[in-house]
Formats: sequence, C-alpha cells, structure tokens
Amino acid sequence: MGSGGDSKRTRDLVAKLEKEQADQAEMLKQQIATKADQQQVGALTQDVSATRTDLDSAKKSLDSLRSDIGMARSELGNLIARNHDELDTLRKLGERDYFEFTLDRKHPQQIAGVGLVLKKTNVKQHRFNLALQADDMVVEKKDRTINEPVIFYVHGAKKPYELVVNKVLSDRIVGYLSAPKGATEVAATRTGGSQ
Repeated sequence: MGSGGDSKRTRDLVAKLEKEQADQAEMLKQQIATKADQQQVGALTQDVSATRTDLDSAKKSLDSLRSDIGMARSELGNLIARNHDELDTLRKLGERDYFEFTLDRKHPQQIAGVGLVLKKTNVKQHRFNLALQADDMVVEKKDRTINEPVIFYVHGAKKPYELVVNKVLSDRIVGYLSAPKGATEVAATRTGGSQ
C-alpha cells in the first residue's frame, strides 16, 4: 500500500505543480501584456504630443490666413483696409506708406503729392465721384464704391498708388491713400526742385 499511496501523492504533487506552473505562466503573460500596453501608451502619448504641436502650428497659420482673408485684396494683390484697425495692421507690415484723409466736397486736398477733389456723393448706394490730380493731369473717377481701390500711377513711382474710400457721407468721404514706400519723398523733392 505504501507504493500506491506514494504514487497518488506523486500524482497529486505533479498536478499541483502543473497548476502552479500554469498559473505562473498566465501571470507572466499578463505582466508581458501590461508592459506592452504601457509601451504603447507611452508611444501614443508621444504621438498625441506631436500632433498637438502640429495642430497648434496649423491653428496659428490658419489665424494668420484668416486675418489676411478678412482684409480684401486689390487687383494687384495689395491688402485693402476696411477700417482704422486694419489700416494700422497694414502700416505695421511696412510695405507701403498710408495717409488717412477726410475729404470735404468744398475743400480740395493735397495728400502725398496727389490732389483730391470730391465732386459728388451718393450715401444710399455708397458711391462717389472724385477728381485726382497728379503730374499736372486731372483724372475723373466716377461711380466708385466704398472699399474699391482706385489704382493710378504717378511719374517716378515704380509701383501704383491706391486710393480707398471706407465711408461715404452726404458731403464728404473718409479713406486713405496708399503709396509705394519712399515714393512720397521722391514726389516732394521733384515738386520742391521745380519751383
């Protein structure tokens, strides 16, 4: 009986050891899976951080583009300001010289070497008629609307001037004259030297 009891005991011991080994193998599998998950989470966290950085960069670019689109562009690609704040933004770019004006119908003005005479206003339709005087020539600009650039060249300037009216009132207009950088100094020396 002793050998039969030992045999049962050995079988029980083998079964117990097999169960412990299976339990340890299962625990080891779970630890390996957990470690792999942690590595994947770490890699995923890095990917999310990189994506967030890219997204922030794209958002800044989009905001910049949105502000550019917010300002209209003339036919020549120059930005057009629709109000004083946008004009300040254009000044900060430093590509052109900007001169704001309020032109009354009865008071012609000389702005940056260009004579301006307001002929007529139509407040309902936001239209105006204007006479430009530059280089001893007078050019009438009729039925112009607000925020529509009036583009013209002045002798000695390599790039065009732009006149933009932002507001039409019953007897005056409000807007700005955009001149190429340094062109007003050239015009001043030319008119000063001929007198």
